[in-house]
Amino acid sequence: MTNSDDIPGMAEDDDNSLGARFRRFAVPVLSFAAGLTLLLSGMAWGAIQVAKDNIASIDVAGAMIVGLIGGAIVVATFRKWPTLTQGDPVTPRTRRYGWAMVALIAFSMLITLVFARPSGGGLANDLYSNGPLPTDLAVGAALLWLVSMPLLAAITRRNMDEVERDLLIFGESAGFRFFTTVAPAWWLGYRGGVLPQPDVMILFVGVLIASFIANMARRLT
Repeated sequence: MTNSDDIPGMAEDDDNSLGARFRRFAVPVLSFAAGLTLLLSGMAWGAIQVAKDNIASIDVAGAMIVGLIGGAIVVATFRKWPTLTQGDPVTPRTRRYGWAMVALIAFSMLITLVFARPSGGGLANDLYSNGPLPTDLAVGAALLWLVSMPLLAAITRRNMDEVERDLLIFGESAGFRFFTTVAPAWWLGYRGGVLPQPDVMILFVGVLIASFIANMARRLT
């Protein structure tokens, strides 16, 4: 009689313990995080050098190399593990899903760069401020966001399987619950004089974090 240990790879595939699920998920995510860190570090380093008019310096070349290495790691990670989970089949659908994630990352970085500007020999980023912006910059960024986000969301959803769609819905539900819990409490605390004025972007980031944590937790259960 043949058991799972007699079939190469089957014993590992049948291991559905918490530790095994974590390993299948942790390796791609750590690879992605390392690549993204290098990519963003290279971009920030290069942008600061450009802001200091050091365009021809070796620092700019080094920043480009670091950024390219990071970008290559991100692309390679999504090519090997389009759903950022080891063991998932690599199919045309999952590849499209992976490229949609790469496009989403690129779009997020583009939005960030739109708000970056030289300032005092360094780099200022108006993305993390509630100060006024030039009208053309604000309107252009808003239009870019309004057009691109629904398109990327539609492409991502279309190429998801039932498991990924369930994870997405669970994460979105957790984000919604976070908002409906925190926003009214913050608003009431502000009106009572015990909290600062509510900030919509802080709530936005909080929703993203809550959704991400819920999605990750769901993957491991």
